[in-house]
Amino acid sequence: MSTALTSFVKQYRLGKIYYARIDVFLPVEDTNVQPDILFLAQDRLDLISDRGIEGPPDLIIEILSPSNWIIDRRR
Repeated sequence: MSTALTSFVKQYRLGKIYYARIDVFLPVEDTNVQPDILFLAQDRLDLISDRGIEGPPDLIIEILSPSNWIIDRRR
């Protein structure tokens, strides 16, 4: 899935795909999360900072596994 998504986004120059271990800082309650995969549209790349992504991405994909699904569902 990630390979197909990355290829599609690159081919059409839609924006950027990022993978786990990048912080996303949400304005609600000063929350930060680390989604498994995220997409930022070309016109929103200004959300990228030294800290991570400053605001909600256009798409977040969270992959649930038996070991972490309860924690991830609560976030």
